[in-house]
Amino acid sequence: MGQHATTTGNPIVRRRIYNLLCCALILLTLALVLPAATPAAVYSGDGGWVWQTPVPQIETLRAVVFVGDSEAWAAGDGGTLLRTADVGKTWSTQASGTDASLRGLSFADAQHGWAVGASLDASYHDVGNAILATTDGGLTWHPQDAGVQRGLNAATFVDRARGWAVGDAGTILRTVDGGATWQTRGSGTMKKLLAVSFASAARGWAVGVQGTILRTVDGGRTWRAQHSGTRARLTGVSFVDARHGWAVGFASTSGRGVVLATADGGTTWHRRDLPSWFEPLAVSFSDRRHGMVAGWASDDVGLIMATADGGAHWKDGAGEPQTIEAIDLAGRQRALAVGDGGLIAATADGGATWKRRDAGTSTLNYDISFCDARHGWVLRNLPNSAAWLSYLSSTSDGGVTWQTRRFSESWKDVVLAMDFVDPQHGWAAGWGAIFATHDGGLHWSAQRRDDQLGASAMDFVDLSHGWVVGDDGMILATSDGGATWRAQHSGVSARLEHVNFADADHGWVTGTSFSEDYSETIGSVLLATFDGGTTWRLQDPGTRALITDASCVDATHCWLAGTTVDADGLPTGGVIMATADGGATWRQQYATAGDGLSAVDFVDTSHGWVAGASGTVLATEDGGATWRAQQPSANHVSALEFVDVTHGWLLAYPDGVLATTTGGWAPHSQQTALGKALPIPWRKAGVTQRTGALDASL
Repeated sequence: MGQHATTTGNPIVRRRIYNLLCCALILLTLALVLPAATPAAVYSGDGGWVWQTPVPQIETLRAVVFVGDSEAWAAGDGGTLLRTADVGKTWSTQASGTDASLRGLSFADAQHGWAVGASLDASYHDVGNAILATTDGGLTWHPQDAGVQRGLNAATFVDRARGWAVGDAGTILRTVDGGATWQTRGSGTMKKLLAVSFASAARGWAVGVQGTILRTVDGGRTWRAQHSGTRARLTGVSFVDARHGWAVGFASTSGRGVVLATADGGTTWHRRDLPSWFEPLAVSFSDRRHGMVAGWASDDVGLIMATADGGAHWKDGAGEPQTIEAIDLAGRQRALAVGDGGLIAATADGGATWKRRDAGTSTLNYDISFCDARHGWVLRNLPNSAAWLSYLSSTSDGGVTWQTRRFSESWKDVVLAMDFVDPQHGWAAGWGAIFATHDGGLHWSAQRRDDQLGASAMDFVDLSHGWVVGDDGMILATSDGGATWRAQHSGVSARLEHVNFADADHGWVTGTSFSEDYSETIGSVLLATFDGGTTWRLQDPGTRALITDASCVDATHCWLAGTTVDADGLPTGGVIMATADGGATWRQQYATAGDGLSAVDFVDTSHGWVAGASGTVLATEDGGATWRAQQPSANHVSALEFVDVTHGWLLAYPDGVLATTTGGWAPHSQQTALGKALPIPWRKAGVTQRTGALDASL
């Protein structure tokens, strides 16, 4: 969580940040105005597409717990369960089988763990609960019956058999058989309980709203209220032995965060006010002296404070742009904190310094690349202080599991495009450099550095031949794998945004022309080359729509995806254009009102897909003569990638990654999925409407 140099002084950087923020605003607007999806389900829509998490992980994380020195787990909304075996450097996801908001985690040992939470209605109100258990180290999770319907907020286990969970309306549950059965215990209150901590199998405490503190000395059979001396909403509690404990919360009457401490098992609690701008949500102590509180400060900035004297004094620690929901210490030095938008931060020096271990929230999903059915990468960017940082997630099992790592520690190395030609060799490019990797993305080296590079897209056709395009009509080409890059003359000053080559000679580039101050969009640019870029020529795409992507399978067959806009620049529809003569002529194959199209990918002259706003995905098996809808149940799709007629991936904003092994059609029912083609909301010359299907004009 180090500070970065301010980037806003450089006009070139200002323009690039402006472009990034424009993209973010457009995507956020689409996400707000379009119907929301529920990415927590394992399958989406009709089952043809499957959600893959945590890439990108945008669900709020609400619980974190260490299991040993290096292993830890995190849980959160949408049934999210994450595991790390290296103190948070990399994370993998485990299928929970639920879309509940998971708010509590506890492990008795490396094999036996539990997660608790609440199922939510459309208004995000608790309407039930969830208890999940694992006996194989998280490989599989199985639901347990709580016997009640109230939402659960926290849980703790002292061994494989004995555990407790607390929740809404004073709910306290107890198990002595690892959750095979749960018993409701009388709490004596109807107030919401938010946290629980046990110092032994007999002694435990639960805290909640209106200053509620409950204690048990008989293993949770009976509970008695303790006098807290406050009406604060107590959200966290941590005991290190039978006498020493702390509770944290926020007193709305005084507008201050509070820390309560006891040295006599809660017979008396002593209050210490925190700064008025800080609301603690979680607390964790490793011993009688060393502890941390985490929560949020003014302007929704996450904050962590630490103490080395039992809470007598607190020192400001890490600050993050997202609220921190939970924290856990493993000894005096190591800690993990999690929060909104999938935030994960780690410290190895007692909180003196923190490092982000996630891909954060408010990410912009920039690119996706798969070289075969198993090996793939997702590139995304996260705002951090005054700059942006790039993150790369990789998979070697088709997206079942992902590992995420920061691309670089420097804002100068923000990358916006990447491409891999095999599991080892890939390239990435962005604001100021072009990079290459020879080990699948574990390590990157700069091939070319130029502060005015402004790259936005790249494409490689083999280990030698590749192209990078970007600002001000820039086209760079290499024929030696990037050892040298040479400029090619595009003849335009537009921002070039997409590049696609069918082979080492035949390629197309699309871009957008803007006014001088970038406040107005003038129109699209389409360039083609038939000699590897030695010469580039403008082509007429046959539409006034803004061209957003291109896909070419050979020297003659290409498709374009585009978005029509009104006078205010707002999307009004989408178009698909196609050529069978290398772009000499382009014909419209499909047009739809309302949703713009942002991505297109063909694997041969017959099979292709287009995607866009509202999660629109259309597929064809006859080269675009007919297009039919698929049902991924995603929000805005920013990119798609297919490696053959069955294996494909969608990058959806802000939901994550979806995958298919059926070409996007419902398993075992392709004919049903193909049964109805999309109607044409409006016509243009060369387009024929006939019982909901389209005839290609090629």
